[in-house]
Amino acid sequence: MRFLLFLSFLPFALWAKGDVYILTLKGAIGPASRDYIGRALKEAKEDSASLLLLKLDTPGGLDLAMREICQGILQSPVPFLTFVYPPGARAASAGTFIVMASHFAAMAKGTSIGAAHPVAIGGKEISEEMKEKVENDAVAYLISLAKVRGRDTTFAEQAVRKSVTLTAEQALEKGVIDFLANSEEELLEKVKTKGMVIERKKNFPMNPRETFLHYLTDPNLAYILLVLGMYGIIFELQSPGAIFPGVLGGFLLILALYSFQIIPVNYAGLALIALSFILLILEIKITSYGLLTIGAALSFLLGSFLLFPKANFPLSPPLVVIVSIFTIFFFILVISLGIKAHRQKVVTGREGMVNLIGEAAEDFSERGRVFVRGEYWDSISLSGFLKRGEKVRIVDVTGMVLKVERLKEANNG
Repeated sequence: MRFLLFLSFLPFALWAKGDVYILTLKGAIGPASRDYIGRALKEAKEDSASLLLLKLDTPGGLDLAMREICQGILQSPVPFLTFVYPPGARAASAGTFIVMASHFAAMAKGTSIGAAHPVAIGGKEISEEMKEKVENDAVAYLISLAKVRGRDTTFAEQAVRKSVTLTAEQALEKGVIDFLANSEEELLEKVKTKGMVIERKKNFPMNPRETFLHYLTDPNLAYILLVLGMYGIIFELQSPGAIFPGVLGGFLLILALYSFQIIPVNYAGLALIALSFILLILEIKITSYGLLTIGAALSFLLGSFLLFPKANFPLSPPLVVIVSIFTIFFFILVISLGIKAHRQKVVTGREGMVNLIGEAAEDFSERGRVFVRGEYWDSISLSGFLKRGEKVRIVDVTGMVLKVERLKEANNG
């Protein structure tokens, strides 16, 4: 086995100039991951690099992106070494396919590989026939990758059909990987002993675009974007014409939907979160004595925990609790302010004029002028003759004419 490994390195070592490209990928596999690895493969080929080293820690991801990555690795003239690292990392689901497609594979102690059973996006129920087709397709693909690289095909099948997972030591024993190492330096030293020429390491990070898109695959960030996007839309519905909340909310919701195409999301959980916001809006409109708020809180919590049902994509429980508490208290504050504003005395229009105190601007018995709020108003006296300067109270407003009565009479009444 070791002699065969030496021979497999030999053709690459003859033409390469000794540069090792170091890539790091942590998180879900998606379009950003595909673009990142594809760019590295292209530049390494143009640079006649001796090796591409990918340090991988992934729970899985988008099937299409994974297949494009595997195709690029299979066609690469530069050897590709995938290293499941650091300790505690995993190459689950789509990550298993990438390891199998690589020219060489390594794992650190305390890491795992496997659990490659395909997952339906959206938490949808699919027919048994369709499940079987998808499963068989994944099995055939992973077995074909294992055969190309001389890896264990039994594990390849079990990883898909039974979600079997191996530790680093088990993977080495079964021939799934070629090296066991606890650090990047240790791995490269082991690679050198097999005939690979290594002269210089070149870190190859994601560019800003790839970094931004890759961050969107974090389920916690997708969850926050979803909630903030709903905030924005609700504010726009509550205050039509504000524009900014609606635009920002729509933008954040689109980013959240981008994340959901990569992360398995349960639409039932999404619907429960949307329902919680609807209940909170109704609380503003309907007097329910807190029942709608309680229903919204329960709906929000349940929806949050159902949003990403698979263990591969867990939400942080503290984050769910914090966001839930903030959402409920925020809407309670909004409701309180709304009730307070509703109970305040109206200061504009007809209602705002009634019961205001003014004074007669001239002597008159039926119609005359009254001075109120720094303005002169045509008025009709309901108390007969009024002297100039006499205090009056506004009883009613008809058009632009006030109906007033003597303040003393108003007090006596």
